[in-house]
Amino acid sequence: MKSPRDILSNNLIKYLNLNNMSQNELARRLGVASSTVSFWINKEKYPRDDKLQKIANIFHISFTQLTEDIEDKQPQSKINELYNSLNDDNKKQVINYINFLLSQQNDK
Repeated sequence: MKSPRDILSNNLIKYLNLNNMSQNELARRLGVASSTVSFWINKEKYPRDDKLQKIANIFHISFTQLTEDIEDKQPQSKINELYNSLNDDNKKQVINYINFLLSQQNDK
């Protein structure tokens, strides 16, 4: 089982990459030293809940997406969590794409 520090480190790396953001940029936006972010990524320290919420806000994700191991969840739970993190326009696009895939599947 992964530790909270392992999970946070993996998720920070994932969301930094997804957002094309450097550790230094995240540190700047949080108002902390870049070494602090490095400590989190290197599993040496774990941030307080208020910092975790600020990080989640910066990445436009939920607190749990940052602190939980989404990869270990059942696919349906993961889909729901990811869907719920989308804005309304993107949710509509997801529904449209699912309907498109279903229509293709039914045509086979």
